[in-house]
Amino acid sequence: MKTINIMLACDHRIAKYIPPLICGVCKNNPGYFVAFYVCHYRIEPGDLTDIRTTGEKFGAAVHEVCVDPALFRPFETLDETQDKQRWPQEAYYYLLPHWILPESLERALYLDLDLTVSGTLDGYYLADFGDAYVAVNEVRKPLPDAEQEIMFLPASERFNSGVVLLNLSKFRRDINMKFYEDVYAEARARGISEMLLADQGIANMAFHDKALYVDNKYNNSCLSPDMDSVVSHLIGYTYKPWDLRFEPDSGVEEFLRGKYPERLFRFARRVNKIWWDCALECPSGERLLDEARIRAEAMGLRERRKPWRVYKDAVERVYGSL
Repeated sequence: MKTINIMLACDHRIAKYIPPLICGVCKNNPGYFVAFYVCHYRIEPGDLTDIRTTGEKFGAAVHEVCVDPALFRPFETLDETQDKQRWPQEAYYYLLPHWILPESLERALYLDLDLTVSGTLDGYYLADFGDAYVAVNEVRKPLPDAEQEIMFLPASERFNSGVVLLNLSKFRRDINMKFYEDVYAEARARGISEMLLADQGIANMAFHDKALYVDNKYNNSCLSPDMDSVVSHLIGYTYKPWDLRFEPDSGVEEFLRGKYPERLFRFARRVNKIWWDCALECPSGERLLDEARIRAEAMGLRERRKPWRVYKDAVERVYGSL
């Protein structure tokens, strides 16, 4: 059986949200053995237990990769955006994946956690790299102003780095920290170093002309809300799938509908359903649901429903159905 290698990198704050991703990948790729490499230096033991238990349930291998934080500390001083927002060190792991993944791997698929997998990945994972270092999807722009503001995508960036197929053989041959130091130096020389979006900005500068661009369905967002996407990604959304669940009488739907333009809202609702369907198949799913419900109650979303309904009913009486 062929293997799909998945690289995950996160800190202790979001490691608990790995199990639903394991479920989505495994259930939609039944013809493959899936190996997850969980790269970190500070995940809680209880979260690691949940991750391993989920892997066992869905027949996947879970490999813990403990990373020496000193390896990636140079990124913290090179990246000028760190002064404005402290990006976790783990965000940079995929930029030097060959430093921490087994030498036996020739390729690995790096995935962010704020996404869902609802189809087979083989058309992407088995892509012919040619001479490319990464395989990514090209961001489709321009966007309406409201959506551009929410997405926060600098105009210079061609791809989102939340889904990246890594050509590890090429990385081992050519990429090291000096390579990225030169990328930062070029950014400063061009006067754009403070405009880069941390790891994603550096990845774009480094690989935009060394990438294989694949179908957007493998990293689909509200930028191109195709309902048949394989990977759906909540890029730039304030509320991630695990924060709130769309449930009857919870007030969540009304609350989020007021936060985003309609197209973005519909996409978020779809991703939310897929994510929670997977979460509730995991051993830790009920605990995650309890946390989301407590969060919704703490935000007072249920109590906000009545004023919204009164307003909505009044508008509908005047203008017809919304």
